[in-house]
Order: sequence, then structure tokens, then C-alpha cells
Amino acid sequence: MCNQDILYHEQNISAVTSTHKDITTAVDQTLTCSIGGLDASGTPATVTWKDNTGTEVDESDTSNYGLEQGSVNGSGNQVAVLTIKAAKLAAFASLSSVTYKCSVKSSQYTNSPASADLNVEADILKLVLTAVNKEQLTGTEATISCTVTGLTQAFSAVKWTTSANDDALTQDQGYTVEAGSLVGKSQTTTLTIPVSENNGDVTYSCVFTSAEHASVDQKTAVSSKVFTVTSTRKNINTAVDQTLTCNIGGLDASGTPATVTWKDNAGAEVETSDTSNYGLEQGSVDGSGNQVAVLTIKTAKLAAFASPSSVTYKCSVKSSQYTNSPASEEVDVIADILKLEFESVNKEVKKGSDTTISCVITGLTETATVTWRTSTGPVTAEKFTSVQGSHSGGKQTSTLAVDGTLVNEDTAYTCRVTSD
Repeated sequence: MCNQDILYHEQNISAVTSTHKDITTAVDQTLTCSIGGLDASGTPATVTWKDNTGTEVDESDTSNYGLEQGSVNGSGNQVAVLTIKAAKLAAFASLSSVTYKCSVKSSQYTNSPASADLNVEADILKLVLTAVNKEQLTGTEATISCTVTGLTQAFSAVKWTTSANDDALTQDQGYTVEAGSLVGKSQTTTLTIPVSENNGDVTYSCVFTSAEHASVDQKTAVSSKVFTVTSTRKNINTAVDQTLTCNIGGLDASGTPATVTWKDNAGAEVETSDTSNYGLEQGSVDGSGNQVAVLTIKTAKLAAFASPSSVTYKCSVKSSQYTNSPASEEVDVIADILKLEFESVNKEVKKGSDTTISCVITGLTETATVTWRTSTGPVTAEKFTSVQGSHSGGKQTSTLAVDGTLVNEDTAYTCRVTSD
């Protein structure tokens, strides 16, 4: 009988895999190399690591690394762990990703060859804070927010403060703080400002603590700005184009104009493309933070309005500076449509006496030009004194003083009005 020694090689290793992961550079991080297909609960394989420069990781370099070969479980799986310590991670702060390599060799059959190097990749997260500012109508509830990206774990703690005070804002003060939850690699926390506190421009601070970034009470400023919206009731006529105005105050001086949307008397939005009926001017912001938006209603549209009556348009204002802001509630812009009417104030006087007659014109939006005539033609300055009168409250009274020498018989005078 002849005996022969047989050299066994471990060919069972079915897979060496890694997981692409996100890491930060502030605290120790781990990478894993997963081995499958080993003998159940058997001898762990030996895992060798190389760093991002191709240099083998030395297990004696405990200031930068920690190595755990791991054990084989009942399913023949082993997980080797490389801990990269903060001292080493600091060198990666400017990188967006880093690649280590692991190689696996049988410990059960030592003459077996090592596996090829397997990439173990990690994306290096940067902590980025984004303020979501708001600008909206004063005296309305406002919600501002702060989004933090570059996370793999939710905040350890979060609070909101004002720029003037580091004390946390609380529900007892009427504020509502929502910490938010981790979604993907980001978390958004919100502060709801009650109506009673939203009556002026305030800078708040979103303050959070992130354990994985070793960041304590890191903050960013978030602005809550307010504006006012008013309108002036006015008189219009239907004969010529008319304008309505929406007045916005409290914007940043000479800053970005707000966007104004108009609705007509039927509740339909006025379209900028409807140039046959309307003209729209958003206006600019002056040095005092005021903006006047103008809606021109053209005669083609005005013809549909009866006079006398009133018509109500609406304007709504939305911040263009902070586009996530909500639009304001609609503000009524009311116009009274005037009808041009005349009232003659007749006189019966003693023959030969000086007298004054008058003509009252209503339905005006501005001072009209008035001329007086007799049946034979215009009056002359030698014997008559005419006064145009001025426009007030939609009414204008013009008078004609007649010299007594002309008051010798019944005479009809005519007042003629020219108005734009």
C-alpha cells in the first residue's frame, strides 16, 4: 500500500463583496469586506487591506487604523472590518470619495492563493446648511426651514433661536419646532412663527448638533420677512383706459420686486397675454421698500361694465426674492364706475340785475374743461365771467356771471364739457 499526501486548496470561497458607503471625516468610520462560502463556523480567512495610495494597512498603525478579521458564522459568512480613525480621515477632508482595497486568503489551507484586490469605496460627506427664507404678508402664520445635507444619521439635537437671543423658542411662546427626520442624506427642520410674532423682519437661527460630524450647536441664519398690501378705492369711467393699483410696502429697499397676480370681477386670473383687454406693470421697489403694481383696464373690457356701478378686482402678492414663500391673501381693489351727468341751476332774477348761473357735472375722475354758450355763440369776456370750477369727489361746478345789462329777457345758456 502506498500513501500519498494530498495538498488541499480552499476553493469554496464563493464571493468577496463590499458595500459602497457614505462616511464623514469627523469621527471614526468603518469599511467592511464580506466573505461568503467558507466552512460553517470554520477558520476565518485572512483579510489584507490597502489604503487609497495602494499601501498595505499595518495592524500596528493603531493611531490611524483598527482591524478586525471577524469570525465565520453558521452560514459560512465572515465580515472583516477596517476602522479608519479620525486622525487618518482628516487627510481626506478635501476629497469627495476614497477607495480602499481588501484581499482575502484562506487560513484553513495556507497554500491557497489570495484573492484579487476588491475595491471598497466610500463617499465623503460634507456638511452643508441651506436656509429656506420666507417673505410674506404681515400678520400671517409663517414657516421657515433649514435643510442640512451630508448626513447618515439624524440630528442629535436641534433648536431655533432669534439672532438677539440664544434661548430656544418654545411652544409656550406660540412657536412650533419640527426637528424633521433623515431622508436620504438630508434632514429639514422647520419653525412655524405665530401670527402674533410675524409682524416685522426677523432673523432666526437654526441650531443643530450632529454626532457623526462632531458638530455641536452649529447654526445658520434664516430670514423671515414681511410686507404689506393695500389698495385705494377709486372712480373710473368707461370711455378711456383706466388703471388700478396694488401697493406693496416693507420690501427690501431697491430690492427684488414682488410678483403680483390679478383677478378680474369674475374671479378669473388676468393673463399677461390678454393685451386687448389689459396691460400689467409689476413696478419696481423704491428706496423706501415700496412697490406699486399697475393694472390697466382697456376700453374694450370697460365696455362690459355698466355705469353707474362698481367693480372689484383682486390682487395677490408673492415674494420673488424668496420663491418658496406663499402668496398673500387676495386684496380687493374696488373701482366705482361713474356716469357723466349734468345738472343746470336755473335762475329767475330781476331785469337788469347782475346774476350768476351754474352747471354741475357729476361722474368725473378729473377736472373737465367747461365752456359756456348762448344761442348765438360763445360768451365773451366783456359781459361774462366764467369759472371752470375744480373736480372734487367726482363732481365739478362751473359758474357763469352775467352782466346786468344783458339781463333784459329770458335767455338760455349752455355749458359744454370736454373731458379726457
